[in-house]
Amino acid sequence: MHEKTIILLILIGLFAVGIIKTIIKIIKLADRKDFTAEYLNKFRQFLSSNNFDGEIFGWLTLNAGKIQLELGSDGVMYSYKPAFANYIYNEYLLIINTLPGIRNGNADNHDVFACEEALIRHIGNIQMNIQEYRKYLYNPLIWLREGIRFCVALPLYFTHWMGLFQYNRIARIENSWLFNFFTSIITILGLFSSIVTIALGWNGFIDLINKWI
Repeated sequence: MHEKTIILLILIGLFAVGIIKTIIKIIKLADRKDFTAEYLNKFRQFLSSNNFDGEIFGWLTLNAGKIQLELGSDGVMYSYKPAFANYIYNEYLLIINTLPGIRNGNADNHDVFACEEALIRHIGNIQMNIQEYRKYLYNPLIWLREGIRFCVALPLYFTHWMGLFQYNRIARIENSWLFNFFTSIITILGLFSSIVTIALGWNGFIDLINKWI
C-alpha cells in the first residue's frame, strides 16, 4: 500500500477516534448534569414538603456519597466554622454533613442554602463543559488531538483494565499539564509530518529531514 494512503488512513482513524471520544464525553457530561439536576429537584422537594418524606430523604441519603463525589470541590467548604462553634473544618463536605442535620431538624439554614447553591453551581459548570466539547465537534485539530490523546493514554488504560491502577488516578494523569503538553507536541509534530509526507512522499520527507540534519 502506498505510504500516502497509509498516512491518510491513519489520520482518518485518529480523526474518527477523536470525534467518537468527544461525543462520548458529551454524553457522559449530560448524564452527570441530569443526575445533579435530579438530586437538586429531590432536595428542593424534600425541603418544601410540610411533613417528613421518608422516601425522598432515603433517596437523598442513598445517593449522598455519589453526589458528593460528583460535586468535587463545588461541594466542599474550606476553613468552615459551624455556627456557635470554636473549631474549624479544613474541608467540610456539604451534602454528607448537612443531611443528618436536616433529618434531625437542627441544620443551619446557611448550610442548607450552601448545598443548594453548590448543586446549582455544579450544574452550570457541567453545562459550560458541554458547550465547550460541542465546539470541539467542529474543529478537526481537536479531533486529531483527542485521537492522539487516546492512543497515548492506551497504556494507562491497560493498567486500569489489569487492576493495577484506579481510574481516578489515570484520569488525574490524563488531565495533568504534563500529559496535555506531551500530547500537544505529538499532535503538532504528527500533523506537520503527515502533511509533508503526503505532499512530498516518504522518500521526499526523509530527504528533507536529512537536509535539515
